[in-house]
Amino acid sequence: MIVFLAKFILSIILSLMIHELSHFLMAIVLGYQPHIHRDGILNFAVTYHNQQNDKHNLMIAAIAPVMSIIVGILLPNGQNVLLLKLFCLSNIFNLLPVTSDGEVILLSIINILRKRRNEKSH
Repeated sequence: MIVFLAKFILSIILSLMIHELSHFLMAIVLGYQPHIHRDGILNFAVTYHNQQNDKHNLMIAAIAPVMSIIVGILLPNGQNVLLLKLFCLSNIFNLLPVTSDGEVILLSIINILRKRRNEKSH
């Protein structure tokens, strides 16, 4: 039971690290200066100065669930990594607009499409 609990906690921490590190690294690649903050015991958040660039916001928000899902797919099937694999694959729910990542993804796409439509009409 203790071994399972340790694997469970470690899997949660690793999946959160993969997720937040993906946000962090994408923000750096795009020229931002992100910071990682701890919000609670196991919850971390990446913050950066939002420059109102919808494409950048979309990329920063989408990279974390996408990378986590890819890691989950690439992890081998085995008892030792099963929980980590499941937590990584569960990031598919972060693409839904009921989560903060999903909300930013949806709003960024809407804003990008609105700007394109406005450019075409002028």
